[in-house]
Amino acid sequence: MEKFQKLEHLDQEAMPARRARTYILHVGPLPDARQSAAESDLQKRPEIRLIVRGNTVQIVMRVQEQLILQGLWPVKLRWNDPSLASESEWELLGRCRRPEAQYLEIEQKLPPFGRVNRQIIFVPRDQLVLITEAIYRDHGDSAWAEPLEHSVSLPLAGGVRWEGNGEPAEGFLVSGRRLARVAALSVPEWCPRGFSGPFAAEPGWLRHDCQSRSPRWQLSFVFDLSPRRWRFPCVCRRLTVTEQKVVQPPEAAVAYRWQIGRAQWVYYRSLAKPAGRAFFGQHLRSETFLGRVDYDKGCQLILEVT
Repeated sequence: MEKFQKLEHLDQEAMPARRARTYILHVGPLPDARQSAAESDLQKRPEIRLIVRGNTVQIVMRVQEQLILQGLWPVKLRWNDPSLASESEWELLGRCRRPEAQYLEIEQKLPPFGRVNRQIIFVPRDQLVLITEAIYRDHGDSAWAEPLEHSVSLPLAGGVRWEGNGEPAEGFLVSGRRLARVAALSVPEWCPRGFSGPFAAEPGWLRHDCQSRSPRWQLSFVFDLSPRRWRFPCVCRRLTVTEQKVVQPPEAAVAYRWQIGRAQWVYYRSLAKPAGRAFFGQHLRSETFLGRVDYDKGCQLILEVT
């Protein structure tokens, strides 16, 4: 059970401007030649690296001893045609490395527009990685006159490609064999006929596109790294979030429940100022919540950020 305040686990070392900072999420210690065969099996386990240098971010993800993501992770926003870009440096907002869950959150200012926020959560026991990108408008809660075009573009490693599996909101990353299943949480469970899904086909990229007039929104990827689960469909549902018995819009908070076979998880994120809200039998004031659904014990806490 992991519950902490966001600022509690920040790195406090002073970093010179424009120096690269590398954050690693992985299982156990990195192996070396002196370790036993059992210990060296750790090398086969997932590892995520985020290299932050000034206003750029690179992401590297290794699964089954093979790279699946590698390269620059750009911010892609367009409003009224021009692209929005920033020279502001990425800031570390929160970091936690525990056996149950590893969490990293960074943010970049996009003056005078707002902010881009990214979260990565790795659950070693469940072999799950959650990657999110949220957009915040700093001034006012009114809708935009023209929609913003937002694309979360994750760089695929060499030789890796996206392969759909007939479902509108999920598919596989493949390089000779399947390496990971990827699902988009922000897609409605029931899609209209002919809906092509959020993933855009672009060689070298895993792209999730959307348009929104909302002052705040979030796009989310779930990477399922357990081949044992791939024979089961991944069913995602958006949950109702209430505050004082009033249903909240997505720009205030979002919550999702996804199921693979008998395994289920729940994720919640407050996009407006955290307040007392309820969803799926949970009542909390936290900013982020990730739980595992147990048929006998209910929703068990994996990670909570207050």
